[in-house]
Amino acid sequence: MDRLRQSPLYRALRPGRLILTALDAVLRRRLTEQSMPIEALWSDTGEARARVERMAARLGGSVVRGDAYLGGGSAPDEAIEGWVLALDAPAETARRLRTGKPPVVGYQRDGRLILDLRTVDPADDEELAMAVERAVGEGS
Repeated sequence: MDRLRQSPLYRALRPGRLILTALDAVLRRRLTEQSMPIEALWSDTGEARARVERMAARLGGSVVRGDAYLGGGSAPDEAIEGWVLALDAPAETARRLRTGKPPVVGYQRDGRLILDLRTVDPADDEELAMAVERAVGEGS
């Protein structure tokens, strides 16, 4: 260990206070009942599609394949395929959703509003559906 500590890489790669604090928070949350493993949101199971289908039936949308990206870190171009909700709604609906309570972030693609339920805790589906219904109703 002493030899490793003398290496210039040790200083460059050791985690700082912010990193250690973030890791601590993640681990503490993971150990509580409030945690939800990322696998539950991102797994491409039949339940994931059924969930999107239920939301589509309620909101009058359709289920389509959509790509998601984890970010720009180690795999910025690695798409994760899954099922997303597509709504025939004008761009103004997306603005109303973003500024609503709770705020909902979707994106426009091919003239449709796309909502990716993989980014939403299933416990929040009812609240999400009501927010979308309000935003669509305001535009009518």
